[in-house]
Amino acid sequence: MVKLPKIPETPKDFNDVVSYLESGTFPTKYNTSTKRTNFQRWCKNFAYDRQKGYLFFIQQPKDENSRPIIKRVVPVYDTVLRAVLFERFHVGAAHFDYHKTYTMIYEQHIGITQGEVKKYVSNCPTCIRNTSIKEKADLTPVIANGPSNVSRLTWLISSPLLNIMTDTVTFLQ
Repeated sequence: MVKLPKIPETPKDFNDVVSYLESGTFPTKYNTSTKRTNFQRWCKNFAYDRQKGYLFFIQQPKDENSRPIIKRVVPVYDTVLRAVLFERFHVGAAHFDYHKTYTMIYEQHIGITQGEVKKYVSNCPTCIRNTSIKEKADLTPVIANGPSNVSRLTWLISSPLLNIMTDTVTFLQ
């Protein structure tokens, strides 16, 4: 399994990485050789697109014939970008379950965890409504005898102890 990089947690961390990638100068807080080495190691798989203002993570391929995988970094503090990605990959993609939604996000982006996606999907009003409808699959339609031009469709909740009439709909034939 690929070890995921540490994602910038604050705008200051993001700016430190970007300024290092663009100019090669270390931020002042990395004043010892150990801190500088660790910072270099942290930044080595990042690339910055100045034109778009995006930070990318470049995942090296497993073999030399493959191309590197480039994923956009989603900073922890960028709640607007996270909301847009959740909207696009969950709501815009037919309300998939959290695992499928996370997989689609992870193919192109890095920095959003499975737990965050699971929380978003479990709080999605459409998914909650659809789940409650699926749980009512034990409803049984019953056609009542009546005049030949009218049929009544009555829904009963099947229960071993009690049958409850919940709704009656009349259809004209």
